[in-house]
Amino acid sequence: MKPLERVINCLQRKHIDKIPADFTASDEIIEKLKKHFNLKGDESYGNPLYKCIDPRILEALSCEFRNVIPEYIGPEIHKESDGTWTNLFGVKRKRIQTTNSIYYSYEGTPLKNSTLSDIQNYNWPKADWFDYSTIEYQCNKFKDFAIVAGYPGNVDFFNKTATLVGMEDLLIGLAKKKANILLIFDKLAEFYYEYNLRILKAGNGKIHIAYFGDDYGSQTDLLISPKIYEDIIYPRFKIFYDLAKEYNCYVMHHSCGSVGKLIPYLIQAGIDILDVVQPYLPYMDLYELKNKYGNKLAFHGAICVQKLLPFKNKQEVVEETRRIIEILGTGGGYIMSPTNKIGADVPLENVLAIYQIANAYKYN
Repeated sequence: MKPLERVINCLQRKHIDKIPADFTASDEIIEKLKKHFNLKGDESYGNPLYKCIDPRILEALSCEFRNVIPEYIGPEIHKESDGTWTNLFGVKRKRIQTTNSIYYSYEGTPLKNSTLSDIQNYNWPKADWFDYSTIEYQCNKFKDFAIVAGYPGNVDFFNKTATLVGMEDLLIGLAKKKANILLIFDKLAEFYYEYNLRILKAGNGKIHIAYFGDDYGSQTDLLISPKIYEDIIYPRFKIFYDLAKEYNCYVMHHSCGSVGKLIPYLIQAGIDILDVVQPYLPYMDLYELKNKYGNKLAFHGAICVQKLLPFKNKQEVVEETRRIIEILGTGGGYIMSPTNKIGADVPLENVLAIYQIANAYKYN
């Protein structure tokens, strides 16, 4: 069974020969995998919005998904001597070196205390800053795989607005329906709608999954009420889901945290696949999620990068991965993947173990 057929059958709850798998990880884990598989050089690709995994790593792990992404042709990205750079939304990313890894923090909030005029005249990114002409070529190159357009930060009203005004101002602004927060949401939507439209058009019917993201959960519950979701976010996100459906794509939505209470609203809005699925949080019990929503919603993720992969030994990881596959995978509708980027502190044997289980697991 080819990877694309396996994914489509999984999503349609038909027979599959193994669990489909996806992958994301920190640069440090990627380098360890390249060394393990004796892969020379770097064949990753992307643009300032998102970097796609080197497909040779995906091949080595037997992953069924490949991303397509336009080339950046916009204004030069400003970088400073210490590695700090300014992203396309005008927010500085500062390079931070820790014991095990490098990450980029967000510095400053350029739209804090801004007026509506400030927001309207802000230098928002433009869809014209990207070249979409290679999208169909990428689709053809990966024709045996499930083609994904998008990434976890695709649209992402919450995190992007938080970096522009601060999390406190964002949450208060949502609760009070402040005009400046709503306008920022609308400016983000304006850019991302055209960006996604051009990708889907360029794919010429060869894209299978449209991937969006917005984080609605904390480690204990929702960050917002269902009412705020219904009033503010639902109408702004539904246009993206509807766009994806116009191009016959499945809709995958990324949301970290405890989002169990929001799942009925997400299904109503039009998502087909819920990404992340943090299994040890309140309202995220896997049995309950599968029993309540498994006939309407597929699950992508559930292999925890917080509590499982960094801290358990290989045998414990193997046993827990099997348990998760048995719960979410029964009857189809489960794609095995880490719940977020696998961190630098995760033992390589644990990373390899979860893919070995996914590739070997057979249903009775």
